[in-house]
Amino acid sequence: MSSLPIPGPDELLFVPLGGSGEIGMNLNLYGYDGRWIMIDCGVSFRDERMPEADVVMPDIRALEGMEERIEAIVLTHAHEDHHGAVHHLWPRLRCPVLATPFAAMLLREKLADAGLRDIVPVDQVAPGESRQLGHFRAEYVPITHSIPESHAIALTTPAGVVLHTGDWKFDPRPGLGPTTDEVRLRQLGDAGVLAITCDSTNALVAGESGSEGDIADELVPLVDGQPGLVAVATFASNVARLRTVAEVARRCGRKMALVGRSLWRLTDAARASGYLAGVPAFVKEDAIRSFPRRDLLVVCTGSQGEPRAALSRIIEQRHRALHFAAGDRVIFSSRVIPGNEIAVKRIWNGLIELGCDVVTSEQAPIHVSGHPARDELTRMYHCIRPQIALPVHGEPLHIRAHANLARSLQVPEVFEPRNGRVIRLAPQAAEVGWVEAGRLILDGTDVVPRESGHLQARRRMAYHGAVTVTMIVEDDEVLVEPRVTFHGLDPVGNGAEVDITETVLSVWDGFSSGECEEDGHARPILEKAVRRACRRSLLKQPDVVVELIRLGG
Repeated sequence: MSSLPIPGPDELLFVPLGGSGEIGMNLNLYGYDGRWIMIDCGVSFRDERMPEADVVMPDIRALEGMEERIEAIVLTHAHEDHHGAVHHLWPRLRCPVLATPFAAMLLREKLADAGLRDIVPVDQVAPGESRQLGHFRAEYVPITHSIPESHAIALTTPAGVVLHTGDWKFDPRPGLGPTTDEVRLRQLGDAGVLAITCDSTNALVAGESGSEGDIADELVPLVDGQPGLVAVATFASNVARLRTVAEVARRCGRKMALVGRSLWRLTDAARASGYLAGVPAFVKEDAIRSFPRRDLLVVCTGSQGEPRAALSRIIEQRHRALHFAAGDRVIFSSRVIPGNEIAVKRIWNGLIELGCDVVTSEQAPIHVSGHPARDELTRMYHCIRPQIALPVHGEPLHIRAHANLARSLQVPEVFEPRNGRVIRLAPQAAEVGWVEAGRLILDGTDVVPRESGHLQARRRMAYHGAVTVTMIVEDDEVLVEPRVTFHGLDPVGNGAEVDITETVLSVWDGFSSGECEEDGHARPILEKAVRRACRRSLLKQPDVVVELIRLGG
């Protein structure tokens, strides 16, 4: 199958379209008796594998024609990889969106930017509340994560209960917000849970993920007494970590400054929601130079090596407000997300070249993850005791480790979901097919499939360059020698220009009169011949365009 199936009476289906087989870009569907619920609708970001993309999101073409069957989009929390695609994809879905107040605030900002704020129905749900959505009842169960108001969703259907965990951990001192509601989780387990769809990010990590409450004590010695500027790189959305760094700044007698637009957006929302109560106002970017460098503790975006984030721009001396100097210290209070290793090491090396002292979480215990390690996963399974385990939110390596752990805990049915797999949870658990699942790319203001022709051409140009051949013809005659223009290629010394010119003239001379007059016939043949000439002369396969300019007609 290539499009989403219609679940039959008493049939409960699960279909991930993003986040199963990768980290980020989460989108999960649950279907019962002809209707569907979507949990999360997130994005991923450009990396070396997709240089043409600014933002990447799940391909929802499998939902075409099914829009009226979708009850709602239910958001677990406010991280971009769980809600960042809503404003891009909602015009194709046109259904209500459920979110708690903090996530709703950030979502409405994005909807306003997209001109959709007054169009998209956002149902604001209080933490711990429930909503009836057709056949589905969605209960928001508080859990601990690195951003406020994170929730698991207990999805009750006539076929059984599914606990969709979202991102979570067990943390006795989370630093912000409540601890995971283990009492409610055990109540759900006692009542009977059909399936758990669970975070796999740290399934390879032994023990526990650690407590946010321990981080301040580890950071203070790295900041206190430093003679120059100290910067902390962390995830902009980690509001708990921002509060921790603010405490470190207070204890070390420094002013805390923020550098990066996403940091200001998140902290403005956190202050408006009361999550930074008692934390002094942060120093704005344009005021940084008015303070002695030894008096500042600066939080920067770009811990994952993002090319447009603050750290990259500072290293390349493109940031208007901040520079690093020899003797400054930069602390990476974050983990390296799989796939970002090369970009992050580029940042570390760039800082060292500037004379900075770089401290990472590999050298000191200055970061704790917001995702459960193996002991926490085991504890969750002991609470829930599901009949079916669905490990998601991870690369295949993480999902396999999580699946093996679930099997060792005697879960009766364990699947290893991948984007596009259709898994029947009831009446009898089984994989029953697949749907189309790929990637959509934000290209400027347009959302297009990754395999779109113009994106493929851009990738070819990025790796192989481009060649344009301009021919001026009148009737059947080429009036002047064709002009060959090379983009991102060096034709000097390899005879490429001569080879291409002779090739197009030879092919043109071989056309009959009728073939010459039909651009739709002549141009593809000429372009194919030019590509062959490029392979001979340049040992490249550039993108090729032949322009035919006709005079006298």
